[in-house]
Amino acid sequence: MKIKKLVFVDNITGCGKGDADTLYIALKPAAYSYLKKQGANVHSTINYFTNDSHKKALEKSEALMKWIRRELKFKSLDIGVNRAYSDLFSFWMRLEIHYFLWTTEIIRNAAILHKPEIIAAALPGKYASMKLSIESEECYLGTLAQAMARNENIEFENLSKSRIKHAKNFPDIDTRRIKHLIKFILKYVKFYIWQRVLYFRNMNNKKRPVFFATMHYNMHSLANDLKKAIPDRKFYLFTGPILSYTKIPRIFIKMFERRFAKTILGQKELLDGFATKLGKETTLFSSNGISFSSMLSHKIKANITDHIISFYLWTAKLDSCLDIIKPGMVISNGNRSDDIALAELCLRKKIPDILISHGSHVCPKNKYECIEWGEHGVAFLKAPFSSLVLQSPLAEGYIKAFPTQSNIFRSKPILWGKPAEPNIKANLSKELLELKHEKQNVKIIVHAGTPKMSNNLRLYVYETPDEYLEALSDLANTVKSMKETVLIVKFRPSPEISVNNLRERIPFSENVILSVEEPFNAVLEMADVLISFSSTTIEEALQKKIPVLLYGGQGRYKHVSAGSITLGDPVKPEAVYHVENKQDLKYAIKTILGLNINGKNRDNDLFKPYIYPDHETKPLLNLIEKEVG
Repeated sequence: MKIKKLVFVDNITGCGKGDADTLYIALKPAAYSYLKKQGANVHSTINYFTNDSHKKALEKSEALMKWIRRELKFKSLDIGVNRAYSDLFSFWMRLEIHYFLWTTEIIRNAAILHKPEIIAAALPGKYASMKLSIESEECYLGTLAQAMARNENIEFENLSKSRIKHAKNFPDIDTRRIKHLIKFILKYVKFYIWQRVLYFRNMNNKKRPVFFATMHYNMHSLANDLKKAIPDRKFYLFTGPILSYTKIPRIFIKMFERRFAKTILGQKELLDGFATKLGKETTLFSSNGISFSSMLSHKIKANITDHIISFYLWTAKLDSCLDIIKPGMVISNGNRSDDIALAELCLRKKIPDILISHGSHVCPKNKYECIEWGEHGVAFLKAPFSSLVLQSPLAEGYIKAFPTQSNIFRSKPILWGKPAEPNIKANLSKELLELKHEKQNVKIIVHAGTPKMSNNLRLYVYETPDEYLEALSDLANTVKSMKETVLIVKFRPSPEISVNNLRERIPFSENVILSVEEPFNAVLEMADVLISFSSTTIEEALQKKIPVLLYGGQGRYKHVSAGSITLGDPVKPEAVYHVENKQDLKYAIKTILGLNINGKNRDNDLFKPYIYPDHETKPLLNLIEKEVG
């Protein structure tokens, strides 16, 4: 059928069924689900952002980031923080760039394929964002689509009128900024009180306290274990970071940090000047004939500059806080925006600081993986921590590719891969599988993944939301016809994929079960095989000697080296397998399950490359006692 109008949407507001010759391209799963319910002709992004698109965008991203790092300089406060400002700025710049590259590629490919007479999307209105990530309401999608229509001499239709009512639901931007600024100041006051209380509690304590930078990703469990093991040592959660997403008045900058006010205000001028310069680089910051330099420049001025300025204030506050409290150690999992700053400050003050990463880091196998993993590890294994705790040999491969000056400490898994409590596991078996599946010969497959949202894309080594959903759909359709086989989908809802969105896209059945609230380690221990694309769950499975099947992302990536399976080929026992095409999926699953690499029959030799032997590891307690006594 001839497509007359091509409509690009990433928000359900203003979406309707449309005429028979109208095709919607939904950039987000929620919009896709909504339009499907309306009976509209709608496609996801899956056919418009291919594996070649991932490679092309990643190479362009690398070139743009080199220009940014070369052109923008950061002032020093002379407190030992040097990398952190640039790394935080680069982190957000890269995510914004990925959004623009991803969006322009989808628009171009859809326009070329369907050759519409009209392109439609919503143009920006009065809505202003207070977030660092790109939001649908900013309507950059519409600006990019309009530029493509202009380049191809296609009529453009603005859908913004249908969003006027929606925009009224957002409070006035000035009101939001005032409220945010008040909260920001109150947090600083609260931090000051917290700092003074800790100072007086520990002023006469010869054993200096240990700070945990966060309590996310099982850090709370680690903290409780250490408190029991070292009862005479104080452990605290390090409050913060306190960062702003809106402009901080000059008077407050001078009030908070008078000693550094001139330098910080000078940095603001540098950032404003850089944003203006970038805005003029229309050819460099473009993709598929569409320039996004002005939009990126606007995002820097509207959000990111203020965030970096508040980060300067925060690093100065961290510097004085560490001098006042004098902690004996800082333990981080790499989940805070100020982790690099903390590491740099601790390095200068000779305070031991340990990184126990909550993520999975592997050795890159080609240039695209080198680009993405090199960037992804900046705040993790490449940051200047005094010690890195490696929980698996896979991280050793990363260290070989990206050397570190940190002390390497090998341990058994600390933040992930822990055994589940037997009673929880037993209860889950009954709750998830029910009586009809309580048979000795039922095989359990668990799928768990980490898709990245459209405003948080990590190209090539992670799935997009639509790639994640496509892989799940392939699996569900494959397993529902397999006797005595159950697929458990371990799902973590996100702003782009809700539980309802998932249920609308995935054919759940008595053989395909959804798990949301249940503990992952307990669900995983039920599995005969784990299926994933790129996630820490892969390392968790290998630690538990559960074979892994890598699938998804249109077959472009192997998180770890794996034996490929194609229909009819003989398959030998291995710890990790890879399937590229869905046509081979059923054969691969049945063959792996038939090898019975599970339970008591798991061959230890298969999993040796992924598990540290006991003689190479030491308890974390040894490192802590060595560093703080």
